[in-house]
Amino acid sequence: MPVTTSKGISITKLGISNCVGIGMIDWQRVSELRRDLGDDGFDEVIEIFLDEVEERLGELETKPVDQLSEHFHFLKGCAANLGFATFQEICAEGEASGNTGSIEAAISAYEVSKTEFLAGPDGA
Repeated sequence: MPVTTSKGISITKLGISNCVGIGMIDWQRVSELRRDLGDDGFDEVIEIFLDEVEERLGELETKPVDQLSEHFHFLKGCAANLGFATFQEICAEGEASGNTGSIEAAISAYEVSKTEFLAGPDGA
């Protein structure tokens, strides 16, 4: 079942290639962060971000429902810091609703965002 964000972006489990290139990343935020941290600092932040987010996403499905909002809040903050705009929005929706229906959408949005991010702003 597709999930549509408030910006009209439809996220599904049909496959990453169906969504890549639809503006999942705030490239201006990424540029600002790289400029502020330098290349080495930026690379370190990316590595930590990917590890922590993937760990938290893996935990979402096993967490009690009453803890979902807290985990979505953490993920939303991580996404905002790195410019994963659509992932941030879906995590905000999950934080607000606090239900398990947002887990699949968050995982899909992260996977698509990560693919777009690693491809770079020109899709290289």
